[in-house]
Amino acid sequence: MSPGKITVLMLSGVLLIYLSAFVLLPSGAFWITDGGNKFILIQNMERFGSINIDYPARDIDPEKRFFLRAG
Repeated sequence: MSPGKITVLMLSGVLLIYLSAFVLLPSGAFWITDGGNKFILIQNMERFGSINIDYPARDIDPEKRFFLRAG
């Protein structure tokens, strides 16, 4: 098989994977977690006027032992 045909075959496979993901992922899904994290920050900015993430379990975990924090 020629290198050109191999390249076309590989690109077709990648395209098929991306199209499958596009069709199968639910609406509003993110490809990478960083996009989802940024979306959550924007939602908090819109709702509360701050990028600080609201902690809905504050009542049952006041010390925030189970709240993810940056390093």
